[in-house]
Amino acid sequence: MLDRQLNAVLTVLNDFSDGAYKIIDADEIIAKLSDSDRCTKVELSGIIRTLSDNDYIKVKYSTVDEYCLATLAKARAIEKAEPHDSHPTASVDVPVAGEKGKSKEIKLDSISLRKMIRKAAFWGALLGGLIASAIALLIGVFLKMK
Repeated sequence: MLDRQLNAVLTVLNDFSDGAYKIIDADEIIAKLSDSDRCTKVELSGIIRTLSDNDYIKVKYSTVDEYCLATLAKARAIEKAEPHDSHPTASVDVPVAGEKGKSKEIKLDSISLRKMIRKAAFWGALLGGLIASAIALLIGVFLKMK
């Protein structure tokens, strides 16, 4: 969940970038922030780093005064989300059985979904490696017995 200042900076960055890399001056970003969300250049640098770490923006290069960045789909989805939503969501259309042309919308929390997929891939690979090692060990033991 983004706090108010991060969300304000992200909204300004969405206004500047539509997914393509743009060179943006720090003063321009700060000027577009409301008085309650204003920050220094150093604070802005930290906010941009946080947004980059959380996969909201992609930063090509950055200095204290200038940034070359692009907003990612996750950031643009937050701006389009309804105001009462606290988390960014991804919607997936799933066809309902027996009904042609109709679909049921399922909302998935994109952050937890990504973490869940990473964990499943890690544990699946670990379990697969253990099973393959056990099979190789058993084959080796049986071949030496003969």
